[in-house]
Amino acid sequence: MRLQLSWHRGLPPQPRKVKPDYPRPSAMVAGDGRASILFVDTVIWRLAMARNPIQFQAGLSLPAFLEQYGSEDQYRRAIFDLRWPQGFCCPECTNKTACLLSRGTYQYHRCQCHRCHHQCSLTAGTIFHATKLALRTWFLAIYLLTQRKKSLSALQLGRELGVS
Repeated sequence: MRLQLSWHRGLPPQPRKVKPDYPRPSAMVAGDGRASILFVDTVIWRLAMARNPIQFQAGLSLPAFLEQYGSEDQYRRAIFDLRWPQGFCCPECTNKTACLLSRGTYQYHRCQCHRCHHQCSLTAGTIFHATKLALRTWFLAIYLLTQRKKSLSALQLGRELGVS
């Protein structure tokens, strides 16, 4: 639809609807009742408004998320796999063997190289570096932010996670 600007009583121009030069239905109907010609503007609009496959992909439900990332070991494993996809590699000497450090029943998020004894944290160099929050809280925050259709304020996210 074309718009035509007009001046009325000294006011700024206001858009005014003008009849289009062609019929508005999306297809012209031939004498035998079949749609024969699609208009160019309809075709262009359909090409411009193609579906975004990322936008319409299936989401992860909360039970599926909790099954996939339900325990601290699963969080650690996910970070380990994302940080070192081909297995551990020491940042100092590039050795491939290491052990996870622990004290009693508490497991640290640290790996120690067998060759140079360099210790590196699973979270060092990531968005989780030097955090005081549990990995469970971070993963749940990421889940809540990515599964919403609209944005989520920081205050609402803090309320839902129980942090300030």
